[in-house]
Amino acid sequence: MLQASEKPAGRFSPTIDVMLDLGDDFRFRGGGADLRLRGTMNVKSEPYAPLRALGTIHVADGTYETFGVKLAIERGIINFQGPIDNPTINLLAMRRNQDVPAGVEVTGSANFPRIKLVSEPNLSEEEKLSWIMFGQGSSSGLGQRTASTEALAFLGNLGGKKIARGIGLDQFSIGSSESGIPAVAGDQFVNLGKAISQKFMLGYEQSLTGAESVAKITYQLSRSWSVLVRGGTINSLNLLFSRRYD
Repeated sequence: MLQASEKPAGRFSPTIDVMLDLGDDFRFRGGGADLRLRGTMNVKSEPYAPLRALGTIHVADGTYETFGVKLAIERGIINFQGPIDNPTINLLAMRRNQDVPAGVEVTGSANFPRIKLVSEPNLSEEEKLSWIMFGQGSSSGLGQRTASTEALAFLGNLGGKKIARGIGLDQFSIGSSESGIPAVAGDQFVNLGKAISQKFMLGYEQSLTGAESVAKITYQLSRSWSVLVRGGTINSLNLLFSRRYD
């Protein structure tokens, strides 16, 4: 389905050619971002042509939330060179005031953003993720791994469990979404879980390459029945039945 700005305008659509100045206190909230924007852009529309924009917007300050942590925006450029709802993005958001600063770099288009974990100095994907989420290293001694796919696989199979034990999590894995979040090829999700009591289980999923996330609460009604509530990218209420056969 075409986005609104991609749909051809009708023959009676008005001709628009305006210059927009965002001023000093224009705020944007959405997709995990809370930004104060500055800059100007030229917005144009004419019959049989979609609404388009030309210009560059800068992030004066703001935060970007990922893996349940709010990171401070240190670099933010939003460039419009076409459809107004799909600019290109160049953002750097960091968690500092810790031994190893770490964060995320977001590039690509608004419709298809690419997220990369970063740290100073450059560490393995496991270590970057640990510093972002927990403000400390995993202390697993895995060392540097140059291939991110290998690092992620190792994290899911071995290293991640080390982090989980260190902070008291009962579940830590990287793989496909357990909640059924649609993913593009190669997309992986961090899955976290913590048992609050014998009946309550808290869970959280976060895409490693996108903004999709889901918070989960599971309540055990009986030995066989439980209720699962999801909120975020997917919102649902499910009644689950399970039975063990020994």
